This record gives sequence, C-alpha cells and structure tokens, in this order.
Amino acid sequence: MLSGLSVPALVVLGHAGFWVHSTLVLVFLNILPYSKHFHIITAIPNVFLGDLTPPGRLRPLAASTEQLMAAVEKATEGEDLLSARIGYARINHFSWKDVLDFYTCTECGRCSDNCPATKTGKLLSPKHFTLDLRNHLYSREQELETEKALKPVDLVPSVIHPDVLWACTTCRACEEQCPVNITYVDKIVQMRRNLVIIKGEFPQELAKPFEGMETNGNPWNLARVDRGTWAEGLGLKMFSEKPDAEVLFWVGCAASYDDRAKKIARSTAKLLLEAGVDFAILGDEETCTGDPARRAGNEYLFSMLAETNAATLNGYKQQGGIKKILTTCPHCFNTLANEYPDFGAKFEVIHHTDYMLGLVAEKKLVPKRAVKGRVAYHDSCYLGRYNGIYDSPRQILEAIPGVELVEVEGWNRKKGLCCGAGGAQMWMEEQNKDRVNVKRSLQLIDTGATTIASACPFCMTMLKDGVKSQSKEDEIQNLDVVELLALSCGVMEGRPDEGSVQSTAAPAA
Repeated sequence: MLSGLSVPALVVLGHAGFWVHSTLVLVFLNILPYSKHFHIITAIPNVFLGDLTPPGRLRPLAASTEQLMAAVEKATEGEDLLSARIGYARINHFSWKDVLDFYTCTECGRCSDNCPATKTGKLLSPKHFTLDLRNHLYSREQELETEKALKPVDLVPSVIHPDVLWACTTCRACEEQCPVNITYVDKIVQMRRNLVIIKGEFPQELAKPFEGMETNGNPWNLARVDRGTWAEGLGLKMFSEKPDAEVLFWVGCAASYDDRAKKIARSTAKLLLEAGVDFAILGDEETCTGDPARRAGNEYLFSMLAETNAATLNGYKQQGGIKKILTTCPHCFNTLANEYPDFGAKFEVIHHTDYMLGLVAEKKLVPKRAVKGRVAYHDSCYLGRYNGIYDSPRQILEAIPGVELVEVEGWNRKKGLCCGAGGAQMWMEEQNKDRVNVKRSLQLIDTGATTIASACPFCMTMLKDGVKSQSKEDEIQNLDVVELLALSCGVMEGRPDEGSVQSTAAPAA
C-alpha cells in the first residue's frame, strides 16, 4: 500500500504514526483509573505490598479481650454504632491495602470459578463481592475526597446481601487462584465481625455453638468433664499428672466428643504409644481453640478462649513441658500455630500427618500389614491451602502396602474443592439444596475409590454424609490417614467404619 509513496511522505507518515501512538498511550493512562484496566498500574504494587504473615492468620481486633471490650463499650456509647471500626460496616472502614485490592481486580473470574459457594449456586461470588465494594467506593468518591457530611451507607444490606457473607467457607480457593494476590477471607470475616459484635446479627444456627463454646468449651455444648472420656482404657497420662511431658497431644473438640472422630484420636494415641513418644493430654483442661467463633465473626469469644488456652499452655511450658504440640484437626493446627502467637502462646505445632510421617521415616512405626484398597485422598483446606501440607498425607498412604492412591483429576492439592465445613459452616444450613459436601463427595466417588481418606475430622463428617447421600456407604468407607496407618502397623484391629478396605494379617512382601 505504501510502495508508491516518496521517502518524504513515508517520513511524514512515520512521524504521524509515532505521535498518534504516543498520544493514545498517554490518554489511555489517564483513563486507566476509571476503567477495569486500572490493574495494569496497581497489580505489581499490590503483590509487592502483600501480607507476609501466614495466610492462615487473621489479624486480631485488639491485643486482649479487655481491650476489645473497651473498644466495643466505647462504640456503644455513641449514637451511631456503625461509625466505630469494630470490623467493617462502611466503605471507609476498609484499609488502604483493601482499597488497593479493589482497584487491582482484573475481573478474570478465576476466584468465582473455584469458589465452592459459587459452584453450588450460593449468592456469594468473590468476583462480584469485590466489584460491588469497588463500585460503591467509586460512588462515594465525592464524600471521601471532600469529607462532606453525606448520609453514611451501611454495607450490609445496602451493598452486600448478608447471605453473601454467610455462604463463605473461608477455604481460600479464591485467594489461591487470584493472579494478583487479592484477599477475600479477611474482608468477609471483618464484615462478619461487625455484624456479630456490634449489630448482634448472625444465623440462628450459630447461637448454640457460641453458647457451647462459652460455657463448656466446645461448640456441641457437651459436658466439659467428658472431654477426656475418649481415652478410656488407653492408660494415657494427663499433663496434670505429667507436667514435663515433651509432646502435648491436642485432641480438639471433634475428636473429643464426636463418636466417629474419637476413633481418629484413639488411633493417633495408639501409634504414639507404639512409637514410644513421651506425650500427654490436657483432658478437661483443654478447651476449644475458638476457630469456629473467629471465622464466624465472634472475635470476643475467640479472644476469651485463646487467652484461656494460652494461659494453660504457658503454665505447663514454664514447668518444663510442651516442647511440641501435636494436633489431628487442621483447624486447631492453624489456630495454634498461626494465631495463638498474637496471644502470647508460641509453640512448635505439628499436624499428625507430618508427625506420623516422621515416625515412619525413623522406623519407629513400620507399616507392614497390607491394607488393600483404592484410596482417594481429600485435601483439607486448612491443611493444604492454609499451611501448604499436601505431600505428608500422600507419602503415608504410599508407604502402606496394598494402598492404590488415586487423585481427583483437576480438583486436588491447591485446587481441591472444600468439604463445606469451614468458616463455621459445620453448624449452619446451606442456602440451597446443592450442597458443597455432596459435590466434593461425587468428585471423590468418580475416582472409583473404595476408600476416601482425609486428615481432618470435619472433612470426615462432611464427606461421610456426602457418600451417604448417594447411598454408597456400604461400598465406600471414610478413614483418616492415621487410621489406615494404624491398621497397617497392627495397633488397631478391625475397621473403624463399615466399608470395603480390608486389612490382612500377613505382612507385605
């Protein structure tokens, strides 16, 4: 097209093209803050300025329960309760980093594509949650810039429907998939905190768990004195009897009270005894870590429980005990390891899959009995995405003779679908008939597995119910990784649940 033009004409066209291109780039840069493409500018700073603390940690509202109560009392003295920054109630409550997150959203939708709530038809969509808050921020631009006394707008329910907040399982699948490191769980929990602490609004199903944690130290509100009855006949020592024990076996509420989860605790204890580990339990001195309360927004209840447990743990530490804390529950593990240091309790905390793998590597535990079966492992969100523990459970399963380990293609490890129990969903009803635990169970069933293995008592309950909903409970059994190890090591006879996996007495070749 240009072959017939003279050299001077080509030079003019070259200069014209350069300046038109440069002008368009400069104009586009000025338009960026007013369009979805603003992330071109903000993405790199947003990633660079990201929180370097563990992803499983939520920042406390106050350094102690007393300080938190003082802040709440101060807030309730005013006429406008929601103006107080106890959690997030209005757009000006969000931090500068939160606002930078809003600007950085690329609207790619990966967060919602991997969100269990979105995939099962709940109102929550992480993408639209962020966009709704960003659009509201833009709509209040004049107020925020000029500090005009415009009528304040409460985010819930004016901008965000309450069901959006209460559908979140806090699984962090959205954060794991976000290409620009936007966080969602912390914002949702902050908004829950305001609803619970200031407005007293939360799903009615949470009232009894809150009461149970406050009065009896467990969300089922069962008697505190029964917390150690799971260990009857094992001859375990309490820390009150053996305050210098090296390892504390932190049992957790589920394994202390739930009949099915008790068998996980007993298998763990038997393996520890078999390996000659110097350990003890707290019995009724142990109380809920407060994870369900904190994720549900009840920061005051969590602080109270955390301070109580921290005082107990530090008391035995001063007596020369508790060099390590061993947990079977990923929720307890995450809270003790990542959040209790904010309350003065700093300990080495190990999940039982990591600890048992170490004992197998040291030959203190030898899996020699064949446990025949096709096993699909389910990744717990609080073990995997929160704390990066993916390999230990699988390595234990691979060390057991007879186990054929299979994976859910496309939905394992970092992309593993949540079981639906996190974020206090364990005690709430889902918003529609399409249940998260059923969807995850179907993924696991489709692998052709005869056993679904997990490493979390909450996951165990949810997946067991999911298998039962498909009338597959006679064909597929649910076992914890440690139970399969206990079968192979010969410390547990028979099967803890009905199913098809069988243990043979003859050692593997």
